[in-house]
Amino acid sequence: MELEISAGTLKKILGWAIALLVLAAAAVWGWPKVSGQVAGLLHRATPTPSDPAQVAAVEGVEAFFSLDAQKGVDAWVERMCALTTQEGCAIYQVMLKKWAQQQMSAYPDLHNQATVEEVEFVGETAKADATYRLYRVVVRFSQPWDGVEGLKGDTLTAYALVQKDDNAWRFAGPLDEQDAQRYMPKQ
Repeated sequence: MELEISAGTLKKILGWAIALLVLAAAAVWGWPKVSGQVAGLLHRATPTPSDPAQVAAVEGVEAFFSLDAQKGVDAWVERMCALTTQEGCAIYQVMLKKWAQQQMSAYPDLHNQATVEEVEFVGETAKADATYRLYRVVVRFSQPWDGVEGLKGDTLTAYALVQKDDNAWRFAGPLDEQDAQRYMPKQ
């Protein structure tokens, strides 16, 4: 038995094969551009709901490093002020607003979505002014930029400091290893 394929059928098969190749090429080419955003959704650290301090740490770090030049620095400051204490908000409005503005000016196309992939409780410290909790976090950047010290590829390992304020945990700020030492429990 001989199989006969007409020219019209052969054209359809070739057309489908070419279409599949084009789709595969588009997926391979486009995946790196969207993988940071997709990976962030798939690998986001899920804070323990019963630990509001951990929730504050994750939300604060993600907001801090999620810079969007299109939305502007005022939107970033407003988001940070919603997550921190009244004193912390004043620091964001004065000092850290300048840092965010420098980043957005240097990288006008910046639209980074930061996602905490790992979170680990380090310890709790009582100071004269408040109680603090420190968390070690691994943050993935959808659009890494050169202005972030300690960034390795698209990942940053840092610390998140939260402060108890009126019986609620608030994000105090991200810390590097050296600054985190001041809030680590004494051995």
